[in-house]
Amino acid sequence: DLPPGAEDDRFHVSPVCLGRLWYEAIYWGAKPARVTGDKIKKKALLPLYLLVWAMGAPWTRSLYLKRGRPEHTDRNAAMHRAARRPRVMLGRSLVFEAVKERHVIEEPKP
Repeated sequence: DLPPGAEDDRFHVSPVCLGRLWYEAIYWGAKPARVTGDKIKKKALLPLYLLVWAMGAPWTRSLYLKRGRPEHTDRNAAMHRAARRPRVMLGRSLVFEAVKERHVIEEPKP
């Protein structure tokens, strides 16, 4: 245990899906820039993972692209491309990077 107020990392990880991260980034004014994964899960199961990945293609495509409002088609297509990347699907952890432009508000000069 760490003492109260310690500034060390407590190694807390919370599972969050790609859709939630994408939504939060846009909500807070950022643009999703890069989505990838870290180390690939157990390589011995890779043939099984690839089979599920290939068989799930039509289903995930319908989830992302055939449902929802037409004005979100571009966003959903980008999410679908990111979600179908092998590193994202087979990685142990999801790595999501969003970029937000810094807005500087200038105060009026007296």
